[in-house]
Amino acid sequence: TKDNVGVLISGSLFYQVHNSYDACFKVQDYQKNICNLGMCAMRSVTGLFQYDEIIADRHKINAQLCEMIGKASAPWGVNCSKFEIQTFVPAN
Repeated sequence: TKDNVGVLISGSLFYQVHNSYDACFKVQDYQKNICNLGMCAMRSVTGLFQYDEIIADRHKINAQLCEMIGKASAPWGVNCSKFEIQTFVPAN
């Protein structure tokens, strides 16, 4: 099995602002921060799995990512509605 250190991964994060006041005043630039949060969560979660597991069960991993991002972004008035891993390729 391959170690997840050298991989190229991309995904799409879908979110909704449910409290515009919190999105404006509880975080600076919520769009940039939700993007950063998505990237960090993706690295964190996918780092726990082997390559074959990620390819085989993207649905489960996407759900974990959505939950993790949703918990972190809730204080900003932002909900994570969906996360989809699009590509996952080992880097050589």
